[in-house]
Amino acid sequence: MGWSPLSPKARGRPTYPTESKLGKSLSDLSVIENLRFMRDFMGTSGRDCEEVILEMGLQRVAEQPARTLSAGQRKRCALSRLLLSESDLWLLDEPYSNLDVEGVELVDRLLVRHLEAGGSAVLATHGAHRPDWAGTEDYFLVSGAAA
Repeated sequence: MGWSPLSPKARGRPTYPTESKLGKSLSDLSVIENLRFMRDFMGTSGRDCEEVILEMGLQRVAEQPARTLSAGQRKRCALSRLLLSESDLWLLDEPYSNLDVEGVELVDRLLVRHLEAGGSAVLATHGAHRPDWAGTEDYFLVSGAAA
């Protein structure tokens, strides 16, 4: 696997691999291979990767290498990996970027489901779209400082 400055040995924190056990870059793996690899690497999910692909609307591109996907499809693939992590806390940087209206609605549904299940999420966004649900709090950065 590829080395990362955030590797457990370097920082004492979990990290994601940059290469699969096959020696391929994750972007060289197909969508389904990518999800299977990440599910097995994380070791925390019993979810079926094909089910996640259907939920995320990636069935048409499931066999394509991730590097050939459009920006919106790549975002959906990244969110698919998140669904396989079963993490209680989601840290999302620009989760709505590069998504069409359907993709934005999908992210909203995923967030609502995650929050209703007791999870938490922190989103960083520069766009006009951001969740405006009960219980959400907005924080702003002005010149790099919280305001």
